[in-house]
Amino acid sequence: MSDIYKGELQDYEGNTIYPHSEADVIFCTDGETAQSKLNKYEEALGDVTGVTDSLEVDDSKILVSAKALHKVNSSLESQPIFQYDETGKITGYKTKAGADTVFPFSGIATLLWKNPNLSAPMNAQTISGFGGENYKQLLIQTNHRTVAGLQTTSCWLWFPSKGISLWAGSENGVTDNARTFTWNNDGSVSINVDYFSGAYQPQYVIPAKIYGLKSEIKLQDN
Repeated sequence: MSDIYKGELQDYEGNTIYPHSEADVIFCTDGETAQSKLNKYEEALGDVTGVTDSLEVDDSKILVSAKALHKVNSSLESQPIFQYDETGKITGYKTKAGADTVFPFSGIATLLWKNPNLSAPMNAQTISGFGGENYKQLLIQTNHRTVAGLQTTSCWLWFPSKGISLWAGSENGVTDNARTFTWNNDGSVSINVDYFSGAYQPQYVIPAKIYGLKSEIKLQDN
């Protein structure tokens, strides 16, 4: 194949001659005509009439540049990161300023266990099988005692994490009437009967309900 000569057409006085031709008879180095390449670009771009760096343009015929897309990506990087539970529900978000801080959208507690017989004394035991291992925090509501008319809320116990034990006494202030509640690492709750003097009294400080919290309750002092 002969060499391609790259030169310029001139008349006898040195003026450049610009020959007229058609795109379908001009061939590129890959053998494709200029018209074929133009047709491909036209098909890909459609009705596009220009390119801009601005994000304010509202025209489907104007393309945004890489510079404009960089602005969008930079703004998204500064946005909060959403946190999801295993069901896909958004439970909170993290900010760039405090990547380890999660601000919960809701502190809704889910009922996990309910005492089927509040009139029955409860000896030391472990309550399990209610799904406590799937929650970040736990709330336990206790009743004063089993006697009818005294089945009123004694106190609420808040467990900010597993592996914590809390002590609860009854309303009458008698130290005999108390229990220790422990939220175990496997999610179960162990309940003991404490007495410092007198008799063992399992009819006091009866656990009534156990609630689970998917999002953490955080205490903040002003």
